[in-house]
Amino acid sequence: MSKQNGKKIWLILICVTGTLVLFAALLLFARLSRKEETRVFVPSVAEDGTDSVQAKGKFNVLVAGSDEAAGLSDVLMLLSLDRDTGEVCVLQIPRDTYAAYTDGSYRKINGAANALGGMEPLRDLLSHAFGLEIHRYVRISADAFRKAVDALGGVEIELPFPMNYEDPAQGLYIHLPAGKQVLDGKAAEQFVRYRAGYVRGDLERMDAQKLFLGALFQKVKNSMNPLTAMKLVASLLSEVETDLSMGDFMTLAKEAFSISADQLSFVTAPGEDVIAPKSGASYYVLSARGMDRLLAERFGGREGGFDPDTLFLHENSQALRVIYEKDVPYVAYSVKDLGKTEDNQEITLDK
Repeated sequence: MSKQNGKKIWLILICVTGTLVLFAALLLFARLSRKEETRVFVPSVAEDGTDSVQAKGKFNVLVAGSDEAAGLSDVLMLLSLDRDTGEVCVLQIPRDTYAAYTDGSYRKINGAANALGGMEPLRDLLSHAFGLEIHRYVRISADAFRKAVDALGGVEIELPFPMNYEDPAQGLYIHLPAGKQVLDGKAAEQFVRYRAGYVRGDLERMDAQKLFLGALFQKVKNSMNPLTAMKLVASLLSEVETDLSMGDFMTLAKEAFSISADQLSFVTAPGEDVIAPKSGASYYVLSARGMDRLLAERFGGREGGFDPDTLFLHENSQALRVIYEKDVPYVAYSVKDLGKTEDNQEITLDK
């Protein structure tokens, strides 16, 4: 993106688009099944007429990529912008995370927004459970991911092995050859949704998402221009539901385009996956101490403030309790390190 473009309208378009693209790219990897009516983005207005993004400290946004048909938020992340340092940290919350947000039997976090009545009550619930303030939320429809990738002209990535999987029940057909290639929106959707061939399922799928995010971030930073900006604005504005004001969007957009690769980091919520002994259901259980440390160090949380109501603890399951009480460390990756493991080895997406 040229810094010499003197036309203010292009700057505005690119700023707004940059925010939308970053949100769509970082936060939208939802399961897709069939097209549903999309929600329209209508910027809110701050009561005092000013931007609600504070000048200093952490600004936290809960973001979700949703399967409108099933009512699930199969991608859930917390994005934190540090206005003092310019750093951004994105917390990935696995879709199978155990959370007792309902008295019903379905207690995976991806069903919480639907069960609670929307993103606002989910934001409030997690603000309390995480011991920090989550200022805003963004929910992006399933179609936005494909549209964003297509508007960018595709994203280049190398597939280490052929990915083939079909699930007619949810309209999912994945057929991708091995090798380096430019993924269009449809192919990119297949890549980030694929997990059938991974030994650890959803956790390894998140590794694949990290690889894709790194490539997409670089594409956005390196190839943005007025024409692409207009395409992205046209394709994404109708796909976003949020309580961010237009002032928030403009402020965050300006910040987004000043972020370097080493200032943007991703971290998966510390914990472990487990099969519940009685029900046979698969869950991801958060580590209380690991989460408390992570939220305090990178998201402005209160030390000792994680999960005061034991939302993420199953009282009657010893298997889940063992993980909850275990001190699992977290590992943060910058964009330039997204292809590496915690011991600095390259991430390999093996069967």
